[in-house]
Amino acid sequence: EKADWYATLRARAGYLTGPSLLYVTGGAAFVHTTDTFGGNVPPIALPPFLTPAASTTTRTGWTAGGGIETKLSRNWSAKTEYLYIDTGTNTFVANPFGVNATTTFNHHIHVFKTGLNYNLSGPGDGISSLFSPAMLPSNHNWGGLYVGLNAGGGMSNFGASGAPIPAFGVGVKGLNDINGSGFAGGVQAGYNYMITPRYFVGVEGDIGYLGMQQNVFDWFDTTANFTVKTDWYGTARVRAGVSTGPALLYVTGGAAWVHMADGFGPVVPPSAVITGDLSWTTRSGWTVGGGTEVALDAHWSAKIETLYIDTGIRNHTNVPPPFIGFFADFHERIAIARAGLNYKFGNDAVTARY
Repeated sequence: EKADWYATLRARAGYLTGPSLLYVTGGAAFVHTTDTFGGNVPPIALPPFLTPAASTTTRTGWTAGGGIETKLSRNWSAKTEYLYIDTGTNTFVANPFGVNATTTFNHHIHVFKTGLNYNLSGPGDGISSLFSPAMLPSNHNWGGLYVGLNAGGGMSNFGASGAPIPAFGVGVKGLNDINGSGFAGGVQAGYNYMITPRYFVGVEGDIGYLGMQQNVFDWFDTTANFTVKTDWYGTARVRAGVSTGPALLYVTGGAAWVHMADGFGPVVPPSAVITGDLSWTTRSGWTVGGGTEVALDAHWSAKIETLYIDTGIRNHTNVPPPFIGFFADFHERIAIARAGLNYKFGNDAVTARY
């Protein structure tokens, strides 16, 4: 599945806390997609009747999500937002092997974005105010130790590609995307150091539940089942960014760990997965992301953030005796979208800061 563009028409509703807005949103969505199945990737050349089949449409559906928007100046504001888009299913018939084959695509899309808004009402303050805005008043001191909770969702973006057969140095280079989702939730703790009243750096660690499980059958061989499972994840990261006074805008990155199992193999009977190495292991890798955190009062703050996690490539082998083995490389990639609530320790809150 490939998406070229999308558009939404949504309502927003939420809670205003000083210069920041915490909101949920939902409405109609439109996505231009191309669905493709069948075929193969070189080095094996394909005759014309083995070429992939494709269907291109502009699909309509619905979207829901939420975000945080915080004022930067009189007219400018910044927001971090997550949207889930569902445009239903697309079923079409192709002829990849001289016989009709039917496939169904489920169109579920996750959108993470950060942007700027300009309020057209009232006197304008121009583009220059965006680069040197005055600090807004706040009773929240961001420096120091904090702890909190988070909840959201995890989305797998695993790519399974055929690996060369060692005995021959070549192999069938088919591609399978294993896209699943599940609940993510846990705890975090961190420390912020204010370099100046405007700029900060900090460290944050978190650990939590990540309940993803996805099974994908290969379109060409319905006995081949590709499986991904996760049950927990954790990260240790640096955060850095700017403060508007009542809000932090930041980027983050560091190390990540995910306890997971992935693999592939035939299904005999359909309810059982036979694989050579579908075993649980703790994979380590890296993560990057960003978010917005806004003060609710002198000690409490709320945030929304996204993380991209990559734990590398893992090779799997499935050998159905007495045949030669089949090999696949799993590229393990996960996206996390979550909202959080933090409590800042200490009684050093200030009454106002400009």
